[in-house]
Amino acid sequence: MNTSTQQVRRSVAQHDYATTRGQQMLWILKPVKPWREKYDRSFGFVIRAETEAKARAFAASQSQDDHEGVWLDPNLTTCKELSPDGEVGIVLQDFRAG
Repeated sequence: MNTSTQQVRRSVAQHDYATTRGQQMLWILKPVKPWREKYDRSFGFVIRAETEAKARAFAASQSQDDHEGVWLDPNLTTCKELSPDGEVGIVLQDFRAG
């Protein structure tokens, strides 16, 4: 694990995410292009956070693989705010058959 990833994990762990409900938003994070590795990777997150930066940092801290830094890089992953408005349906389905 590199130094910047360790710093992000420390920062997220130390941050108090307890804020009022009205300040939180939902963010969906996904890779820009499909990963080369098809298994044992995080393929997306839906995260409740105040800002895109905090959502990205939290995703990086929770990634279960060796690629935590990709969740911080907008060239490699998207991070879009989810609106409660819209059609009824699935927000994220991430299925990998082995």
